[in-house]
This record gives sequence, structure tokens and C-alpha cells, in this order.
Amino acid sequence: MKKFLACIAIAICTAATAATMTPQEVAVKCTKTMMKGDIDAAVKYMDKSTAQFFTTLITAMAAQKQELQEQLKKQAAKYTQIKAGETKIDGDKATVTLLMTDKDGKVEEEKVELVKEDGEWKFHFKM
Repeated sequence: MKKFLACIAIAICTAATAATMTPQEVAVKCTKTMMKGDIDAAVKYMDKSTAQFFTTLITAMAAQKQELQEQLKKQAAKYTQIKAGETKIDGDKATVTLLMTDKDGKVEEEKVELVKEDGEWKFHFKM
């Protein structure tokens, strides 16, 4: 369940809506939004296919939405910092390595993918 929640958090949290935002900014902004438990706000940072997937998932899990939000917040509480690391941009695709530092100073790395959609970087979750 924790791995699933981490995937959802990263998936929902890794995109932005401003065309001026870099892939790194999008990745961090979306991740932080999701980890606050703000699932509805995070969806707007995703590409169309990812947003549709998560909107469907959240609708299907409506009864568990509050529990999911609380679990995401609990998961996020273990991190003191989330920042972007190495970034590779290839045309309209980007890969950002998120560096998530926990309370003990241990850094976890998570690679996330973004795509440029309508001129804006958006989080893309491979299904």
C-alpha cells in the first residue's frame, strides 16, 4: 500500500500548469501538492491521460478519499525536503530525479517523467 501511495503522490504531484515553469519546478510543485493531500489540486498538474486516470481512480475510491489524503500526508511528513536533482530534457519529454530527504538525513531518489503538452510541462504517469 505504501508503494502504491508513493506512486500516486509522485504521479499526481509532479506537474505544473505555467508554461514558464521548468520540468524541475513542475516535479517539485506537484509532488508537494500531492503530499499535502490536495489530490484535486494536483490533478491539474498532469497531462490529459494521467489526469483522466487519476480522476477515474479518485472517483472510484470516493469513499476512501479522505483516508487516502491522510495517508499521503502521513507519508509526506517523513520528508523534510523535496528538491529536483538531475534533469534530462529531450524535446517534449523530460526526466527529473526528485531528491527527498527524510528526518534522519537519508536521501531517497525517485525519477519522474514529464511531457510538454500545449506548451506546458505536465507530469506523465506510465500505465
